[in-house]
Amino acid sequence: MKIADIRPHIVWTSQDRSWLFVEVETDTGMVGLGEASQSRNDKGVVEELNRLAPQYVGHDPCDLIESRQGLLDWPYSGRTFFAAVSALEQALWDLAGKQARMPVYQLMGGSVRDQLRTYANIGYAAAGRDAESLARVAMAAVAEGYDAIKFYPFGIRPVNCSSTDQRAWISQGIDIVRAVRGAVGDSVDVLIDLMHQFQDYRDVLDIVRRVDPYHLYWVEDPFMHDDPVQLSGLRQAMGPRLAGGAPLLARHDWRSLLEARAFDVIMPDVKWTGGINQVKKIAGMAEVYGAMVSPHSASGPVAAAASVHAGLSMSNFLILEHPWGVPDWRSSLSRHTECIRHGYIPKPSAPGLGIELDLAIVAVYRTPADTATASGVTLPVH
Repeated sequence: MKIADIRPHIVWTSQDRSWLFVEVETDTGMVGLGEASQSRNDKGVVEELNRLAPQYVGHDPCDLIESRQGLLDWPYSGRTFFAAVSALEQALWDLAGKQARMPVYQLMGGSVRDQLRTYANIGYAAAGRDAESLARVAMAAVAEGYDAIKFYPFGIRPVNCSSTDQRAWISQGIDIVRAVRGAVGDSVDVLIDLMHQFQDYRDVLDIVRRVDPYHLYWVEDPFMHDDPVQLSGLRQAMGPRLAGGAPLLARHDWRSLLEARAFDVIMPDVKWTGGINQVKKIAGMAEVYGAMVSPHSASGPVAAAASVHAGLSMSNFLILEHPWGVPDWRSSLSRHTECIRHGYIPKPSAPGLGIELDLAIVAVYRTPADTATASGVTLPVH
């Protein structure tokens, strides 16, 4: 079995968000799936897939899973490159599982658990970012069986934010946390993402103190990751868990954060780190430092499926993200609908990643080729 073709599909989910799926087809007609969404540069990822194609086409996919991880050490490799390699790696695992007629987690050493707990990320499902809208959406997610909810109570920092504006902005965010906690009750875990919007350690500690009555499960990414010691100090001063790290790429990027014990929970993404195997290796590094793992999974169903297999095979898994309610046609995109029962994903039994795209639905939402390709790119966007 040799790789014969690599086909990207770019699907628009909203005015400013898209999913990029990658099919890797063999000369036997078998197809493996991967996902490279949210790179913020789909054209760039397609260009990288074109550049990488000669490293894959004509080779046995089962021989490439580990050997092609060396590509991540190429100089000048940024997010689009990592996204391309990550999508291809996911597809290689999918092919290996299909050929072996086994789920991917079995090829990775077997499952540690029978199901994965998920949280509903409701941040993009609300009509507005006001307390009433988010509380209403939170109650809807809980009604579907979720017992953990995440949202972005502060959103994006206002432009030219004065000290007076900042106090009002923070107070509004606190009101949103209060409203959501009141709506879902005390039995539901509440997670908040601060989206790297803060620079002052003291502001974050003030927020943590003010939301303490609402018993948060975690606080995520208050500021960027360029000061592991500062993050570690914040973590030690907080009551809730400190989570973060989703934008990070290679294993080397995680080392200083883990050594400083900067996070209680790390959030590697199968779309950005190099793929499923890299997420599992990062999880192994985290285990040494006592950190738990919650794979970042805020995009499409293929990356979600890959994250499930990674989570099932790691011992320090905590909880998995699910982007709840957006878009409303998500479940129709795959022939094997994502199975979430009362907030939990049962261990899949289908071979490979266990998901197949419905290409008819992909065609409905696919971006026009002239907006998805760049000059000189020879790999077609189907």
